[in-house]
Amino acid sequence: MAGALVKRAMSLELAVKELWSCIMSKDVGTVGFYCTPGVEKIRVLVEMYDNLCTKPHVFPFVIWTPVYDDFHVNIPGDLSKKIQDEIGGKIGFTDESWKSKTVEQKAADINEVLSGSRFVLLLDNIWDRVDLKQVGIPEPSHQNGSKLVFITTSLDVSRQMEAREKIKVVRFEPENVWGLFHEKFGHTLLNLNRHQHIPDIENEMSRGRKNVDLPLYPPALCRPNPTH
Repeated sequence: MAGALVKRAMSLELAVKELWSCIMSKDVGTVGFYCTPGVEKIRVLVEMYDNLCTKPHVFPFVIWTPVYDDFHVNIPGDLSKKIQDEIGGKIGFTDESWKSKTVEQKAADINEVLSGSRFVLLLDNIWDRVDLKQVGIPEPSHQNGSKLVFITTSLDVSRQMEAREKIKVVRFEPENVWGLFHEKFGHTLLNLNRHQHIPDIENEMSRGRKNVDLPLYPPALCRPNPTH
């Protein structure tokens, strides 16, 4: 079942931890990893892929494959075939005779292999909804323990793919960081600004890197807790 809202928006560093937590969770089978333009998502994916590859006893198959690249596919069947060839080459289907099979035949082969083992599939650079059944990808469940991660720059695509959890990574220019911090925490900062260290924090944020990855949270999560 798809999550109703973006779970949270966060920096790259937090995104690595959150994505790892989702993949290792028994309650999460599908994750939408939504990156706004300018985010260096490759850092997250490389670290995630490398870490997963060190756990073959947990996930015998760890597959990272692009959906769209410089080769633009406009026909749904051709897109499925492209993804099948990418996945097939990583699970043992490398001979030319397999590549000449129909989409339906390849789907049956892929489904048979992946259904018999736990896997993590990172589908990178998704622009539109992908028909997972047509490709032959089994649906993750509590029983099979497999995981699907959809990497996209479109929140709508994450929703169309019915991701159970959605992680959003955003990038901000330094001059906008403190203003956003004020906007999110509102009147709480009227008291915080009296604290001797707050001006120092503001200066540090303003002098930060050229681009700053900043955690953001839905407004409901930003309301001050009266008990603290």
